[in-house]
Amino acid sequence: MTSDKSSSVFAYLACTLTLSLSCVLFACNKPASNPPAGAGENAPGSVSEIASGEADQILKQLKNTAAGQRSDLTWKYVEALSRCTPKKQRAGGESIPALAKDSSVVSALLTHLPQASVPQQDIALFMLDEISEQMPLPESCWPVVIEVIHKGDRRIRPPLIFTLECTAGLSKNGKLKAALVNELSKEPDGDIRRLLAQSLGHVGDDDNSHIVFDALCRVIANDPDERVRAAALGCVAANAKLKKNHAREVTQLVRGGFQSKSRVIRREAIMAAALFGDKSATFVPDLIAVLGRPNETIGLGSTHTFAARSIGGIGPLAASSVPALRKVLHEDGVTNEALIALGAIGPAAGPAVPDIVSLAKDKDHTTSFIAIRTLGQLGITAKSALPALKDMLATANKYDKLALKQAIDKIEAANQS
Repeated sequence: MTSDKSSSVFAYLACTLTLSLSCVLFACNKPASNPPAGAGENAPGSVSEIASGEADQILKQLKNTAAGQRSDLTWKYVEALSRCTPKKQRAGGESIPALAKDSSVVSALLTHLPQASVPQQDIALFMLDEISEQMPLPESCWPVVIEVIHKGDRRIRPPLIFTLECTAGLSKNGKLKAALVNELSKEPDGDIRRLLAQSLGHVGDDDNSHIVFDALCRVIANDPDERVRAAALGCVAANAKLKKNHAREVTQLVRGGFQSKSRVIRREAIMAAALFGDKSATFVPDLIAVLGRPNETIGLGSTHTFAARSIGGIGPLAASSVPALRKVLHEDGVTNEALIALGAIGPAAGPAVPDIVSLAKDKDHTTSFIAIRTLGQLGITAKSALPALKDMLATANKYDKLALKQAIDKIEAANQS
């Protein structure tokens, strides 16, 4: 493979990654609930082979046992699986949802969880996760869930909180939400509070309840950990039900985040600005103001990077930001996001064409690729770029030629319509 070809392919992949990242403003990271490693190969006579046969027998007994009487067998199944190979553990965990309408199965997993060995905990958590993705956990088990979240150790509480978040029907279960809100108000561990806030924020309120919104507002106003406050703000802004039921208040919360002394909270507010559909236009002046201030590093990006990304998420409604985007086009780490934002704005970004043409010739293949693509998105207002694009076409490799031809075709088609 030639050097030019390698660079072009890299440019395409990097651009694709950047475009994907521009659409994902909040990431509430879910830890994998995978079963642990097993005890060696499943060789004849090995511990894992014997345990595998034992697990198969217990599963058969479980299926033939009457509902309500499966508690002991369920945990024996977990114990047997903990000595099996990872493949067998996964298959065993995936077999449990078929029995999970029986509350004795779920109750056994929860009741034994705090005192279990690490491999057993991992299998039980994996099973609970598998169950929650397919059906609500039986309501009779909610008190046990809350008890384990309240008293369990730091290792098992986060995945159990995520299991609750994935459980169908939680948004309408007022008692359970009240219990989680109570945990949020009393929890001393900032990381656990952040997870509780995120889970409640993802679930939101039903139409007749303010319990989650009120709790998250208290967190945003008073929590001593800026990461917890930022997580609560981000989830409030991302939840459609909360924005619908509390539109004015949520807008005020996000706008207040722009003025926070905490960089983490400012980042969350900047990213949240693009999550309001047509109403996101109200935040464009705030984003322009961010671009007008000195750039600050925040986590894996900067204030200008995040602002440009949000403007790209808002698109044509952010046309007034074009002058501000032009000013940051040549900043390190901001160029590509600013180009993507200009392309999302579309023809109204026409005044930036000279800047974009210069970047289409940039030595950085990622930047040049995104700039070429952006010119195509500007359509008729990029007509003045046609001579430069055609000149580049004469010397480009076949991968860059494709991008150039697509941009030229879009501009010429827009000019003819």
